[in-house]
Amino acid sequence: MNRLDFAQLFAALPSPHLVLDTNMRVAAANPAYEAATGRSSTDLAGMDFFEAFPGRGAAVRQIRNSFLTVVSTGQPDRIHSILYPIAEAGEPRMEAAERYWRVVHTPLFDAAGQLAFVLHSVTDLTEITHLRAAVTVPFSNLLPDADARPDDALLGSGGVERRKDADFRRYFQQAPAMVAAFQGASHVFTFANDTLVKYLAGRELVGRTLAQAIPELTSMGLEAEFNRVYQTGQPFHIGGLNIPLQLSEDGSHVDRYVDISLHPIRDSTGEIIGTFGQATDQTDAIQASRRQRLLLDELNHRVKNTLSAVQSIGRQCLFGGKPPEEARRNFDSRIRALSIAHDVLSERYWQQVEFQVVVERELSAFNSNSIVLDGPKILLDPNEAIAIALIFHELGANAAKYGSLAQPNGSLHVVWSEDKAVPNRLNVEWRETGGLEQNVSAEPGFGLRMLRRIVEGELSGQVDFEFNAAGFTCLMNFLIEQQARKPDGSVG
Repeated sequence: MNRLDFAQLFAALPSPHLVLDTNMRVAAANPAYEAATGRSSTDLAGMDFFEAFPGRGAAVRQIRNSFLTVVSTGQPDRIHSILYPIAEAGEPRMEAAERYWRVVHTPLFDAAGQLAFVLHSVTDLTEITHLRAAVTVPFSNLLPDADARPDDALLGSGGVERRKDADFRRYFQQAPAMVAAFQGASHVFTFANDTLVKYLAGRELVGRTLAQAIPELTSMGLEAEFNRVYQTGQPFHIGGLNIPLQLSEDGSHVDRYVDISLHPIRDSTGEIIGTFGQATDQTDAIQASRRQRLLLDELNHRVKNTLSAVQSIGRQCLFGGKPPEEARRNFDSRIRALSIAHDVLSERYWQQVEFQVVVERELSAFNSNSIVLDGPKILLDPNEAIAIALIFHELGANAAKYGSLAQPNGSLHVVWSEDKAVPNRLNVEWRETGGLEQNVSAEPGFGLRMLRRIVEGELSGQVDFEFNAAGFTCLMNFLIEQQARKPDGSVG
């Protein structure tokens, strides 16, 4: 009887095997291992295992710990399934694809009974893992038994279950919410419906772990919640979670707000075998809610400002010693001036408005063709626009009653410019000519007081009046919000 040649037997084994020394360096590799990894024994001999087959993270630790367990105990150790990148035969090593392996480490002893080598045996599970994911609905325990029709009995129990599995798989696949199923403690995707794949811009999910497929969730610590559900069986829910997802190749992130629910998946014995996850996007709803809150806050602020202005107008008009009818007319005209300013701002959605537009609208009420406006493009915020509207209403009303706008040959020039010495300060000149021979100063009482209060109080400015035979002049300067303007005066 021929003596058994163990070297020949090692070479003939159909499964991939690698012999490692106790320092985890490659001593030998059989042809099956060479075929599975695309590496020759000559290339591998003497190399550190992780130098020959680089990995990362938990997979490296798992293989190293299994090897060290064999070295320290002298007992075999098994890894039932591990995701580890090893290039297919003929592939560049830099393009190693993720592959699933079963790994067995077996101690090899010398004649003295001392550990000499460790046999590293692997089985490539990649295809069977993908096939299992493709045909398995790991949340089948959620399927109701009431689905079966009477004629299903003709198919036999196996046919009924297959039909139900296929039907429910199709339902989940087409569900409008995002649905996924994960297997095991490493949370490997075994199912991801169309909505989820589309939401993640076509990422490959099935067969990959949560950390590999959606690293954004891992970086946020959400994998700990997956672990807790898998270990304890307690469901988890979080609403409106802000997830910065990378959905484009340029590496940029987009904020998404998502409601997420996780539930354990149990087998027929009640043992937890995975996790069922569902999610719905709430980005539009949350952003709309925030916009509404901002709008309500802004509306509240504007209403308060408007009521304050109305209160001030009413106090000055009704308690200024004027006859009731005159007080009512003054009050009505000033409320109309406020209304005109609000109309201008509403047309621009309460954004910035041009100084000239505000002045034109307020002076248009006096129906005069003798008004000349001259100045650069200046933008006002809503509060400034309302203040300017009330100022020019008072000046216009005074001119229509006592000054140039009361005479056919009268004229009015309004000139404004930015102060070159003081940033953000606007200089304005109101100059009337051809007014009444005996021009009264700005209307006593409310008009003058209101002008000063607005210019000096609200706009942090100054105002001066000049009266002479030629007419009336009002000089003002006040602060405005700084705007970025282009050379032509437009906002950049």
